[in-house]
Amino acid sequence: MKEIDLSILPEEAQKELIEFYEYLVEKYKRKGQINEYNTKIIEKLLPKSVGSFEPIKREDLYGR
Repeated sequence: MKEIDLSILPEEAQKELIEFYEYLVEKYKRKGQINEYNTKIIEKLLPKSVGSFEPIKREDLYGR
């Protein structure tokens, strides 16, 4: 299955896609058609939260 890179979309489009995904999960959950395997695949599609980071300073990078 192809992975989806949400980072290439504008923030508003990302929100819209996630809302649509949540709608589909609820729709098919009610029908009992989502199993553990499907849930794991879907989790791979959603963006993961990333902790904050401190960018490397140019001086540190080039050792000046």
